[in-house]
Amino acid sequence: MDRNKPLVAFCFTAIVLSACAEGEGPEASPDGLYEVSVHTRTQGSCDGEGQDVEGAPGHFRLLETDFGTDRILTWHECESVDTCDDSSTAMFDYENGEWVRQWSSTVGVNDAFCSVETITGTLEQTDDGIRVEFRTASGTLEIPCEDGIAETHADELSCDNIEVYEGILL
Repeated sequence: MDRNKPLVAFCFTAIVLSACAEGEGPEASPDGLYEVSVHTRTQGSCDGEGQDVEGAPGHFRLLETDFGTDRILTWHECESVDTCDDSSTAMFDYENGEWVRQWSSTVGVNDAFCSVETITGTLEQTDDGIRVEFRTASGTLEIPCEDGIAETHADELSCDNIEVYEGILL
């Protein structure tokens, strides 16, 4: 019997696990309830600072769910700490080490035009909470609609507004 086999197996396992731990593992989950500290929105363009949004819900909840190997984060607006909307208004996917939102809608007109609207979102964890940015863009393209047109022609769309939320984790 080789007395070194268990030691070799232990060392091999430790090396493999430490190599995996140093890879692109998931960041800490932003799952939680947040109090809105900043909520601004630009109107008609994406230039300059947005104006404060009045009368919007004062809290939001982010809920993380695992779907097999996919991580999904849903956004829920909350009137108060105790009352959150059960339906989510946005979903983020965890891709390449970042939380991102991609949504688009297209409407074709006689295979000659394609009306496109997109909403992209980013989520960035801060020292005391989180910053969420939604960017809405739209336009009419003089080509037929096809799958992926919002992504392949994103530079031809006009930015309509940017909405920013900053929240403090409760």
